[in-house]
Amino acid sequence: MSPSSEEQYIEEDIATSAQLQKCDMLAIAAAFFGFLFQNAGILLSSCFKDQTLVFIIAFLLGICSIGLILGGYFIGHVQTALSWSQLIPRATVKSLQRTIKIVSYALVGFILVTTVNLIVVYVFKVDPEANSQFLIDAFRKGDRVIRVILLLEICFAAPVFEELAFRLALFRWLSGRGLSVMNASLLTSALFAVAHFLWWGIPGLFLFSLILCRVRRQQDIFSCIGVHSLYNFFVALMTLTASELV
Repeated sequence: MSPSSEEQYIEEDIATSAQLQKCDMLAIAAAFFGFLFQNAGILLSSCFKDQTLVFIIAFLLGICSIGLILGGYFIGHVQTALSWSQLIPRATVKSLQRTIKIVSYALVGFILVTTVNLIVVYVFKVDPEANSQFLIDAFRKGDRVIRVILLLEICFAAPVFEELAFRLALFRWLSGRGLSVMNASLLTSALFAVAHFLWWGIPGLFLFSLILCRVRRQQDIFSCIGVHSLYNFFVALMTLTASELV
């Protein structure tokens, strides 16, 4: 059975290449420093009394971290002469087909993660309000201005940074190191889940990352960003609705 055009694209995309491995390693290192940069900045900015300023800084730190990853790829681009279309390839998928899949995967991910989280909360008797993510908790309690700023962070900055770091650089680097697609997906997802520092959310985040890895294999990193952004929007909407009902 001959591979489909999507499968051919995927095969080319994760093909082992010393040059591509070098570029991905530079991007991973940049992402790591970006991650430290974000957390250190948020920690320091939390000392400010003006909460709106704190979240503006958090959003700007997220944008800067995206710049760090792209900077890593730019250095790799200069050193290896690989084109940007090789570093960040784009699949030839029809717009309508892409949109349908993005919405479908985001909905499936949201339903699946929410269900798993509810099971974990029930089994381990977790209080989600006492054990929630910083940005989601702030979104629930913040005023309208803070919510708009955080929506930009949650639905734009965070998904772009995380997809470039995990589903592009890390996943492809692991695949190029000889890991099977399944093992690369499992390891990428485990690191993605742990990196959110929300112990009871690890199972759900792990499953969501597996979905994103599948999107990555079927389409491209831009579709992953779309699914992640829409999923985060659903989470923000659920958070806002729940806070209004309390």
